[in-house]
Amino acid sequence: MIDRGIIFKIEGKTAWVEIAASSQCEGCAACQMFAGGKRGVAAENPIGAEIGDTVEVDISTSAKIISPVLAFGLPVAALVIGMILGNMFSETLSVVVGLIFLAAGFFSLKLVDRYMAQQSRFRNIITRKIP
Repeated sequence: MIDRGIIFKIEGKTAWVEIAASSQCEGCAACQMFAGGKRGVAAENPIGAEIGDTVEVDISTSAKIISPVLAFGLPVAALVIGMILGNMFSETLSVVVGLIFLAAGFFSLKLVDRYMAQQSRFRNIITRKIP
């Protein structure tokens, strides 16, 4: 999916692009919120665009589909599995083990996020500057 936006921050070879919210964005928290209410996505910057440039960004379809499933599904699945395992012994242990598995689910999510950031199919890429 191609979106247009304005670069507002650059960190090395990564540019942060403010993309206007569309009707598809309603209720989604995939974009990060920054100070001043800016919603932005990180994108590779192979063309050397600078802050203030209007650019087209190729948004990774793979990341758009997989990220929300992982972000919500992995911790909830870990919680449920932990509660089922804990319930084999007692209800109190069910809650404790469930919370431990929930924490492990969030930790695992962080590891998966690092892995996905290194994979090219999950990266957003700036394709061109718009005059």
